Amino acid sequence: MKTEREIRDEIEATQRAAQNCRRSYQNKKISQEVLKDMLIDCQATEDALRWVLGENDRYD
Repeated sequence: MKTEREIRDEIEATQRAAQNCRRSYQNKKISQEVLKDMLIDCQATEDALRWVLGENDRYD
């Protein structure tokens, strides 16, 4: 089981990965479709981690 600090570190790493994706797109290293897929994946990961911490509760 991970500690809260480890989960927060994972969130920060995911945010850095999203920034790197944006930078790669600006430098024409990846296409817009790849960027979109990577950003969706990063956001889903971040949302799941925040849910684990209890910060992203949803009541559908």
